[in-house]
Amino acid sequence: MSTICTSVQIRTPLRFGSLAVFPLDADICEAPDYLMLSEALEVGCLSISEVDANGEVPFVFAKNSSDLRILLLEGEELAGARQNRVINASILLPTKHSCRIPVSCVEEGRWSGTTDRFRASGISSSPRIRSSLRNSVTRSLHSKNRHESDQSNIWHEIRSSFRTIGTTSATLAMSDANRTFQIEFEDLLQAVPYPDGANGIAVGLGGRVTSIDLFDKWQTCRNVWNSLLSAYVIDATQRVRMTDPLCCQDVKNILKHSNDLRWRQVHVVADGSEYRSSTMQTMLGSVLCLNRSIIHGSLISAI
Repeated sequence: MSTICTSVQIRTPLRFGSLAVFPLDADICEAPDYLMLSEALEVGCLSISEVDANGEVPFVFAKNSSDLRILLLEGEELAGARQNRVINASILLPTKHSCRIPVSCVEEGRWSGTTDRFRASGISSSPRIRSSLRNSVTRSLHSKNRHESDQSNIWHEIRSSFRTIGTTSATLAMSDANRTFQIEFEDLLQAVPYPDGANGIAVGLGGRVTSIDLFDKWQTCRNVWNSLLSAYVIDATQRVRMTDPLCCQDVKNILKHSNDLRWRQVHVVADGSEYRSSTMQTMLGSVLCLNRSIIHGSLISAI
């Protein structure tokens, strides 16, 4: 990861409100083909449901009936079933494989439903929720070899979002907060469209880089571009303390900082290998690899 980060090419940023989005070009060896969550659910080769009739908050059950692997990304929201969840880590489901997926609840006020199946909402976790996921799951992996999150902190962050925007939700669903800004989200996508060929994205809010995501394929980046941006729509429209605008050098400094991270191989949920950096850092790193090719590598600000 460190070697790739130092060779990343950073394009001119696209801006929207307090948001700065830097398309990235990383020289990464492509892995074998795989499907993404949304397309696999759409064609019907992936089903995600509650683990049983009673359900378990921290787990869902995924079944891949395809001849291709399926990539699930950290922070992607699954909507429906008994309550909406987000995926705790990036996971590569093997072909013809079923397993339990570690998740976190993002709809505190609901535990009911007419179906046990989930759908892809197209929404990703906010920067603060994703930082909480990265920090708590990494600590859990280092101490207990499990992908467990700090559920109470995630609920706290969602309630804080509703207080910030001055509204509420009957079930305190993360997606309800995002839907409040649907018009702004459409404006964001017009201002920051996917740039052809980019296989990575760095995002900054105000004067700080909050996330960097790198993928083995530009097609993967294109597929998740809008979803990753959805995580920022609320923050991008809020007033922030004025600072000097972020520039390419700021992103380059963060990428260079990856050389200082202490990486450790951890338990992987399904296919491939997973690595995490120490939580005693300002940026929290995670890498999912397959046959020495990086499928998804990311750095998240420790908010």
